[in-house]
Amino acid sequence: MTRMPFLALAACLVASVPAAAQTVQVVVLADESSPGDPALWEALVEGCLDALFETGVIATNARPAAAPLDGFLGFEPGPANVGEYVDLVLLVFASFGRSGDAAMPPACRYRVLRPGSAPDLGSGELPAAQPASTGAEEVRRACRATGAAVAAAAFADGGS
Repeated sequence: MTRMPFLALAACLVASVPAAAQTVQVVVLADESSPGDPALWEALVEGCLDALFETGVIATNARPAAAPLDGFLGFEPGPANVGEYVDLVLLVFASFGRSGDAAMPPACRYRVLRPGSAPDLGSGELPAAQPASTGAEEVRRACRATGAAVAAAAFADGGS
């Protein structure tokens, strides 16, 4: 019986602590003038998600799509393009290069946005990663590394 008041107090304390988890949605737009291979778009998303998960951030993604630069610059997160419980959006614009017939990793621009808030919380650019070779698996690995680098750069201050 002496444990009941202690358990009641503990339950009240736990219930009074607000949850502070933030959910980040990754949105990748591939430059429609150099869209690359859709499998590489997915590799870029995977790299972003992996890096966010490794830091304890809840992350989700929208399907990557081709878009013009204006689509990236004018993107405004809202109910039509962002999940219901999303706190932040990591918007990535990927310009894929080519080496002969092979698509190469992209140079990326990114923006960190909060749905319902006008100014960007952060933005930046990263150069294209150089894969060890032009082999498909090496290029895919470099795209994943690029995605991880974008997420790390975008949330270098611990998130906004």
